[in-house]
Amino acid sequence: GLTINKIRTLHYYHSSLLKKLSSSSSNKPAKVYAADQIALELEHVVVRLPPYHCIFNPIENIWGLCKEYYNKLIGEESYGREVLSHVAKSDTVTTEVWKSF
Repeated sequence: GLTINKIRTLHYYHSSLLKKLSSSSSNKPAKVYAADQIALELEHVVVRLPPYHCIFNPIENIWGLCKEYYNKLIGEESYGREVLSHVAKSDTVTTEVWKSF
């Protein structure tokens, strides 16, 4: 079982070492965003999500579907303006597809 000493040791590791690890990942001071300051003044919390993560940003899944479709249609080498015009005209991404994410 956990003794008092083990609990204190775990508490020490959790409280001091994790803080050191998180702060030592960068020697630069943390960025302060204007949006965060405004939200804080209005008593809101801004949650930072990982960029390009398909669970939190469904557009990543949609973009993946579009790229797969156009790779089959045009080929991977020819990304450019013609692909953008195809994306705008595409029926691949329907309302039902968006709802599935």
